[in-house]
Amino acid sequence: MFPNEQENWLALYKAALLELDLQKMPERIALANKALQERSRELQKSCGHYGEKLEIQYAKRNLQAAERMRRWRHENFASDSRARERSPMPMFTN
Repeated sequence: MFPNEQENWLALYKAALLELDLQKMPERIALANKALQERSRELQKSCGHYGEKLEIQYAKRNLQAAERMRRWRHENFASDSRARERSPMPMFTN
């Protein structure tokens, strides 16, 4: 494993998941996704690194879930307080 390369996407991934500001979250998610894609391409050229490849797959799914949650929170809490009663929590499906 190349610790520096993994640390880069991992730091961006953590920052995206821990971002509480709904306005900043899309940018953080986009940056993390870009870093994950770049690292994934790097790992395709080499053998091994199965653990990190699996971590990247999980990270991509978690970022997708975070984006769905962000949209749901924005739609239900940022604009119309009555929307809370109309819209259930999003389902997390693959």
